[in-house]
Amino acid sequence: PPPKTPPPPADLGIRNWPGKKVAALVECIDGWQEVQRMTSSLQRWHNLRDFSCIDECTRMETYLRIVKQNWATTGGSEAFIARCGTAGVRWTSEPHTVLRRASLQLPKVYLERVVTEVGASSGVMPKAERLELLRGAARLTAQVQQFAGGLDRDCSIWLKRAQNLQAQLESGRR
Repeated sequence: PPPKTPPPPADLGIRNWPGKKVAALVECIDGWQEVQRMTSSLQRWHNLRDFSCIDECTRMETYLRIVKQNWATTGGSEAFIARCGTAGVRWTSEPHTVLRRASLQLPKVYLERVVTEVGASSGVMPKAERLELLRGAARLTAQVQQFAGGLDRDCSIWLKRAQNLQAQLESGRR
């Protein structure tokens, strides 16, 4: 009998795969691309001076909610990892670790903006408004800390500055 020739490298035998395996591979690839897109967006996040502090915080919280939802469907769940396994793809946690680290950009940027604006507007902005900005920054930071599993050094420094500023405002020293 003639020797069997292997399929061409581009084919990889995917045409012979069962439909579930192909669907799992496509889902795995889509999940990886979504994680990469979100990570890139988070890493490039910058102050949006066109928006007020409150509006920027709302935008950040909304984006973080989207990231968390996508996290659950693209690798944060055991079911997703199992479906990738059926496609023969070993899913590592590295893309999601990078995504978690990138999410730390949100509170870092926002805390810096809030501390700067609240510190500079002691006579202009009402005290209640300044306290609300600081509380919003603390809420956002707590959400990201829970998702990311901790804070990096820069976030911790800005959070401490915000807490000191809030303590000064509440004690009446500012």
